[in-house]
Amino acid sequence: MRDGRQDWVLPAIIAVIIALLGVLGIVGWLIVKDSSDAVADPAAASSALTSAPSTPETVTVTPPVTVTETHTPPPAAEPTRTESGAGGWYAQLGAFNDRSNADAAAAQHGAVVRPGYIVGSSSTWVVVIPVASESAAESVCGGYGSGACYVRYSGE
Repeated sequence: MRDGRQDWVLPAIIAVIIALLGVLGIVGWLIVKDSSDAVADPAAASSALTSAPSTPETVTVTPPVTVTETHTPPPAAEPTRTESGAGGWYAQLGAFNDRSNADAAAAQHGAVVRPGYIVGSSSTWVVVIPVASESAAESVCGGYGSGACYVRYSGE
């Protein structure tokens, strides 16, 4: 220990050894604690396994049911209908992703089937009655229950 530089080496080595012994002691304690917890009552372990929820052996899936409602418009004067929807107004009676369902609803109501985007619908097909004005569309919808008919405008 000539010029004082090596005076710190021995205390540093002792500190490292003490730190390593402390870490080894903690790891050893954790191993002993973990192994003592692992030797649990086998009956308790099996009851934990048997208390899991059971899964059903058969699953019954029912197909969706299509509900068709019949609405008869009032005997009031028939509003002016246009085949092309001139004026851009429609009374929308339904929205469908299946063309055959849309065709059936259109036949039932004397309406026409149009692509859904025409009236801003996210459905592929809409069943509409094209009319000349908003008041004519409201008149058509007046004959149907609440929520069964919607007045729509299309700028096309």
